[in-house]
Amino acid sequence: MSEVLNKFTENLQKQIELYQTIKELEKAKQGVLVHNNIQELDIITAQEEEILFQISKLEADRLHWAQFFSQELGKSAEEITLADMVHRFPGLKDISRELEQVISELREL
Repeated sequence: MSEVLNKFTENLQKQIELYQTIKELEKAKQGVLVHNNIQELDIITAQEEEILFQISKLEADRLHWAQFFSQELGKSAEEITLADMVHRFPGLKDISRELEQVISELREL
């Protein structure tokens, strides 16, 4: 169980890192838009698309790990939330907070 939990945690950490990169690109994009630099905007957009593709692959992997936890939590993989995971595995609390923080910051941007 601990190996699966470690892989799940690594997945979440990679997602956090990618979301932080997206956040920085969004900030850069705001400046580019202010200066009407279309070429730079295209470059940033292409970088974002690549990162979003990586995130979608990690999300698919996360669903794979959630399938494993579905028996443990008595829910289907699609129904399992990070809050469910934190409730069952309190060691995920910090990474959950970090993920929620970066997603919240992205929403603000």
